Amino acid sequence: MQYELFFSYNLEDNIDTIIENILKKEKPHKIICDNTIVIKKLKENNINANPWKIATNDDYETSKKIYSNSKNILEKYLQVFNKIQFKDIEIFRAFDYSLLMQLAILSKAKIFLEEKQDVIFIFSSFFEIYFSFTEFFKEIGYSNNGKIGFIKNHQIDYFDLNQFKENQHYKNEFSQNRIKKFSKSLSGNKSIIKNMQNTVNLGSKIISYLISKFTYKIMQSSNKDQIKNVLKKIDKKMGENQSINTAFFLTTSRSDTYLKPWNSVFDRFKQENYNFVILTSDFTTSMLLSKENIPFVSLFNEIKIIENELKHNEIGNRIKKEILDVIAQNTNIIGLKELSNYFIIQVFKVISILIIVEHILKKFSIKSSVALADGEILENISLQISKKNKIKNFSLLPVIVPPHAILTDWFHAEKIFVSGNDGVNSLINLGYDKNRLIITGNPLYDYTKNIDQNKSKSILKNQFKIDDSKKLIVIGTGEYHKNDEIWMSKLIKFCNQNNFEIIIKMHPKWKGRNEGLNLSKIRKECEQEKFLISYDINIRTVLSAADLLITDYSNIGLEAICLDKPVITINFIKENLNDIVKYHDFGAALYFENYQEFEKSILEILNENSHKKTLEIGRQKFIEEFNFANDGNASKRIFDFLTTDKT
Repeated sequence: MQYELFFSYNLEDNIDTIIENILKKEKPHKIICDNTIVIKKLKENNINANPWKIATNDDYETSKKIYSNSKNILEKYLQVFNKIQFKDIEIFRAFDYSLLMQLAILSKAKIFLEEKQDVIFIFSSFFEIYFSFTEFFKEIGYSNNGKIGFIKNHQIDYFDLNQFKENQHYKNEFSQNRIKKFSKSLSGNKSIIKNMQNTVNLGSKIISYLISKFTYKIMQSSNKDQIKNVLKKIDKKMGENQSINTAFFLTTSRSDTYLKPWNSVFDRFKQENYNFVILTSDFTTSMLLSKENIPFVSLFNEIKIIENELKHNEIGNRIKKEILDVIAQNTNIIGLKELSNYFIIQVFKVISILIIVEHILKKFSIKSSVALADGEILENISLQISKKNKIKNFSLLPVIVPPHAILTDWFHAEKIFVSGNDGVNSLINLGYDKNRLIITGNPLYDYTKNIDQNKSKSILKNQFKIDDSKKLIVIGTGEYHKNDEIWMSKLIKFCNQNNFEIIIKMHPKWKGRNEGLNLSKIRKECEQEKFLISYDINIRTVLSAADLLITDYSNIGLEAICLDKPVITINFIKENLNDIVKYHDFGAALYFENYQEFEKSILEILNENSHKKTLEIGRQKFIEEFNFANDGNASKRIFDFLTTDKT
């Protein structure tokens, strides 16, 4: 039995190459792909492909198995590398969760091979763990001649699996492409530079990152002086004589998950005149914060300077040798050899961040630290140093937690803010100590108590010609489901026939991507109808103005419930929802698998005011579980914990 693995940052544009390669096979292969558009295209060419997510989507036991296998390997890594420390901190624990995620890919792939069939993996992401597949799969009978190929410009670049150390450029290429795509998602079709030039307030900082990448020369000085100069530069950015109460550390490209919940907390700090700082270390987060017009301090340049210094100085050479010695002494541990270059790069990054963050926490007398995206490297380091220096440290459970065992190692903070009882129970079931959990409600929904529906309707009327005298139906998209275009088109026609306004609020994750809902199909089918489709329309304005929300199981349903809006959830493809929070289980939403019944319920809610009392009771039950109190004071409760001695 054999396997092949292909990866590309633009799979859709290279589908012809993928199909050609598959059709050349003398015998059938099991195809595994992580891109829904590619899966669809393959099916159109009579090639059946399995979605990558199927292994964990519905099966809790499978999730546990993947986690257990991955965790066992990770613990071996941490054990053999535990003596590689800097400032009394185990360096490898700073990126333990990101490493666990890579090992989960390895364990998950192995599950697909249990059917003992030739397999082709097709991935739209790049991870160093791919180079470990061959050795890892030997034990279940797969031969040693697996192939890995990078697809670009309709060609496959196969490479020698023994040359994995030389393939860092693939990751760099993927990173650069991700930044370009992210920039495009923020700015439409503008070029990345043009976008940055037009970014409010802090665009010049981001431009400097680009420039520095190509032009910055390492200062000619001793290591000690070099680091000292870097720290002086940071002091200048921070404000040398400033005392700062709270430092927020952020690594993300997801504003909705990791940034927006904290906006009301930031506002509270400003209202109370408490100093705080938002720190980030990566390019995409800096772009996001600039786009949102949120002041921040980037550590990007300074980290890169120290990283480069470590590549050439005595400290870096010593640590590199220690890593390679450990690998040479533990050849029996899967993946160590293949990940050696990845380890060295990550360790240099960790040390650089560690030096800077420890300086900031001490220099500015930080009283509390917050990991906004707990589990990321910057956040992990900030938490380790905070614990070492007895600084209070926190994170927030930003979403409803599915019962996936891999999330057992998600949070590293000593205290975790949780929205409600469901979050507490979920984390306890995953093994978290209940004493680490603080129920505050979700600050993301504080606005619901202060928003004016009439004002929101007026905004929609003025900006988008939405008639405020008509009932407004909002579709909040989450995941894409087969034939979504069909029922949405039918619903648009239904709304026009019944004198309702309709807005389709697209999830921002689909912006700039070639997969998901086929909007052109809807527009063609409904070219004579009135409707609005938008990615960028303010979600708070739309939901506040809405008379009814229709969704699948997206978090937009939770937000609508907090706004006291009627909700209908639909599942026309009868998808398995075993690990999904179902709003209708609480009576907070109506649920339909049949379209005709769905239309009838809309008329009952909007024209006959039916289901009102039942849905009100259900919403209250749901809120108790998912947004404690729902009183608009979650941000105040969090602020109090960050600025007082409350624990």
